[in-house]
Amino acid sequence: SLTEKWLEEFASSVNVGNSRRRQQRQQQQANASTVSSSNSNLLKFVWPTVDEVFMSIAGYESGNSIPGRLQNVTKECVVSRYAKWS
Repeated sequence: SLTEKWLEEFASSVNVGNSRRRQQRQQQQANASTVSSSNSNLLKFVWPTVDEVFMSIAGYESGNSIPGRLQNVTKECVVSRYAKWS
């Protein structure tokens, strides 16, 4: 089961973002005195919407191949990290 602590450890272990970009963000955040500069804040998940699955080449049935337990993909610590692929 995913937790905020696990996601923070995961982000730290994979060192999300390159060091130059991370240093630039940390400097900007320090100057703005806003959000925490932890790696966890850089971790994002791209997860397809129902419409995106439905409109895909394989269609709605392809949704069965998307891994993710409902109890995990609906947790606030995960939902807050969702990003759209663009």
